[in-house]
Amino acid sequence: MVWVLGYASNADDSASNLQLIMLGLGLVVVGAILASGLVLAARGRGHRQLQLLGGLAVVWAVIAVGSALWFAEARTEWAKDRQIRLESGYASDSNSSDAQGPAAPALLWGGLGVTYLLLVAWTFLPAGNGNDDGTTDAH
Repeated sequence: MVWVLGYASNADDSASNLQLIMLGLGLVVVGAILASGLVLAARGRGHRQLQLLGGLAVVWAVIAVGSALWFAEARTEWAKDRQIRLESGYASDSNSSDAQGPAAPALLWGGLGVTYLLLVAWTFLPAGNGNDDGTTDAH
């Protein structure tokens, strides 16, 4: 007689998939609000580098949302795998090496926070009296 070990996970992961979709939509909305807030503030102040600032704000939002989505997906997959290992007996609750999960990209998120603060500061810098061609207005 041949014994075959196997495990079949529940194919219905719709609840966790829905949570990831809703989290993704929320992150996209927050990223869009933060980026467009910079652009609208710069536009209202008549910022000379509006297009460059807008482009940098969009790149910032894409990187921030993408990294947050990646981390949420990695954390969800880790939790599913850990649950499977616990249920199958390959892991235990006392095993602390597996209890942490994936580490958040703190360095990347810190850099994104500093970058956003720099973009906000650049948005609200005084406009100066120079023209686009490098000349100054005589008053």
